[in-house]
Amino acid sequence: MQREAQERQKEYLRKAIERFEKTSETKAQDPQSYFDALVDLALGYRGAKENSKGDKVFEQAVSYYKEFPGKLAHADRNRAFWQMLANQSQSDELDARFFDVLKIAELNTDETRDLDRMIIETLGYRQHGRSAAQGERDMCAKILSIRESVRGKDDPSLIPLVDRYASACEAAHEIDKAEAAYLRADSLGKNDDPGVKAGRQVDLAQFYLRHGMFDKADAAWRTGEKLLDGTVNQWTARGFLNLADQYNKAGHQGEMDAIISTLLADGGDDVVSAFDPKLSELVNGYFASFSFVRAEDLIQKRIKASAKCTSDTAASDWRLKLSDLYLATGRLDESNKLFDQVMASVALQGRSTDYLKEKRAQLLLNLGRADASAALRKTIPPPVAGPIVIQYLLLATQEVRLGHNTTIDSYDSSDANNLAFAPINLQATDVSICSLGTIRKDGNCLFFGKTYCGTGSPGAGLRMMPSAHQGQLAAPRLSIPAALKPPPTCMANALSGASGGMHQLAPGDFLFAAGPDRYSLTNDPGRRRLFLEDGGSGTYVYDLGCFPGQRNRPIDLQVWYSGTHTIKVAGLKAVVYAPNATVEIPFNGTFAGAIVADRIVLLGNNHVSFDKTLLGAELK
Repeated sequence: MQREAQERQKEYLRKAIERFEKTSETKAQDPQSYFDALVDLALGYRGAKENSKGDKVFEQAVSYYKEFPGKLAHADRNRAFWQMLANQSQSDELDARFFDVLKIAELNTDETRDLDRMIIETLGYRQHGRSAAQGERDMCAKILSIRESVRGKDDPSLIPLVDRYASACEAAHEIDKAEAAYLRADSLGKNDDPGVKAGRQVDLAQFYLRHGMFDKADAAWRTGEKLLDGTVNQWTARGFLNLADQYNKAGHQGEMDAIISTLLADGGDDVVSAFDPKLSELVNGYFASFSFVRAEDLIQKRIKASAKCTSDTAASDWRLKLSDLYLATGRLDESNKLFDQVMASVALQGRSTDYLKEKRAQLLLNLGRADASAALRKTIPPPVAGPIVIQYLLLATQEVRLGHNTTIDSYDSSDANNLAFAPINLQATDVSICSLGTIRKDGNCLFFGKTYCGTGSPGAGLRMMPSAHQGQLAAPRLSIPAALKPPPTCMANALSGASGGMHQLAPGDFLFAAGPDRYSLTNDPGRRRLFLEDGGSGTYVYDLGCFPGQRNRPIDLQVWYSGTHTIKVAGLKAVVYAPNATVEIPFNGTFAGAIVADRIVLLGNNHVSFDKTLLGAELK
């Protein structure tokens, strides 16, 4: 590894020398390219551990920049130049050189966005001789004075630098200076659009909250909400939600409730999209603590917020939550009325209501109303007999939720090069996801395939090829076999090579009463079926973030679960069949194969791949 790194550095240096020699011949006509080549050469020498040569060449770059400032308008985008300039600024003399260069950049830059990025990165790279916070505070003050001298003290371009100065003052425990800086940033942005100004008030409220100034914090967020005039975008809504969470952690639940109530009253698609995960968490917490009055109040406000939405795909879910609450607290007529409304809505959309009846029947049974549960189940057609034919990467009865920064693609496990989980993009038709209920997108997603959903749509920002399709699609269903093959005594006949508490699973069928967290897979070809019993407690009844170094094909590792709890999967290559459960892929988690579940939740930053050999395969 070290030798390879050295070879790469030598190759980089060789190419840097070539670029430098080539641009030296044309530097009069193209000084920018010559300057960039100087920086690359300095970086190449330093990478090759020839630091003295690197420092000498970098000095040439600095001198050249000062000599031709008017012709190097794009030097503010040269990240390597600013990194080296920052790393060498360790004394007053070198600091002065940094500020000299910065002033030239300010004079030659009309649009400050790129320059601001370089300045912020420079502050991060620089190692201060004094305490980091005080050193950054002093450097920010000097940077501000330079920009003020060029652009004036009231120029809006000062805002990001003033914000950075405020953060440095706060880190240095100079709270009065930090507050003054935050207020100055707000005044500099007086002509910004309402959403930006409201966001700045939320930031100010967070600052006050961090330092126990609750009255000022309350006034700030309320000022921000009024600026919005009832129109809230998604990013501003998330800012308010984050503030509400901080109030809760600070023990000010009343103010958290006030923020949530106020924003829900504003309503709109962006508000409910941002707030729904937190609202679900709060409602579930109220259920667990028997705070039914608080739960009902919050659900009612969420339902009311739907009136200001153009497409609230979760509206029925919240009405069902309220219906379930009424049922659990003995308000049968009110519960039935809401349940019938949702049933009618689903039927009018041409979708099956069977899954709603199944969930209702299970709740009735859990509440001890066995007769009512049995009567409702009699109205549900029996499940389709026969094998399950895999048609989709993700197939959900109620909901598929795609977290921010999710990538969905496909690969071919029949190619031996792909056994180590190296997915490649294939034809768009190879990948599709389906929800008989809703598909929800919580951020930007990249998906090459087709989407089928019963209600709503994935929304803007989800790139789909060739198109999105809506409408009801039949979902093959099959009950999990009643007679499962039990594991051999002590698993002796099925396990091999047990060592260090880690056991290896050979091909076969296995019944698990607890999470299979101490097992890996042998390299033997063949199918393994894991039948999970419905037991346990906690957030996840099974956490399948296991089986390190998998080289199996997904069809050869099948996970069967008939329960209703939540299963977490991460780093898994398998087919998961859990038609009554929620299957969750955690943040940063990966998955390859296919999933059938009641709800499928991707929390964000996920990479999920469909094995194209699964298309049309029978799961049995």
